[in-house]
Amino acid sequence: MINYKKINKVCVRNLSEKSDFHDVIKTLLYRMLRRENKNIEIYTEEQLNGEIPDIYLKYKDKIIVWEIQEEDSQAWYEKIKERYSDVDLIIVPLKKLSKDFNVFKKQLNDYVVRVK
Repeated sequence: MINYKKINKVCVRNLSEKSDFHDVIKTLLYRMLRRENKNIEIYTEEQLNGEIPDIYLKYKDKIIVWEIQEEDSQAWYEKIKERYSDVDLIIVPLKKLSKDFNVFKKQLNDYVVRVK
């Protein structure tokens, strides 16, 4: 059952200044996903199988997880793949996104998925 109180919220995990860009990306990506996937469950910072992903989308039997990350080492990537082995995982690498709003907004289109 869809929890409508949670699907239309963008939650942040901490309020440190270092997380500002992460939170802007998460908010914008959530909004883009929501526009493309009306009436689909999309959550931020909600528990999923013992993990708390940045964003996840739930549609029928399909779950897609987005992790927005500064870290991009191979060791981190292997660890995150293992943690989310039972879902589709999309990594949004902060280091590769422009700091210019208009540019990173276009770049985020590469991470938007439309489910049917």
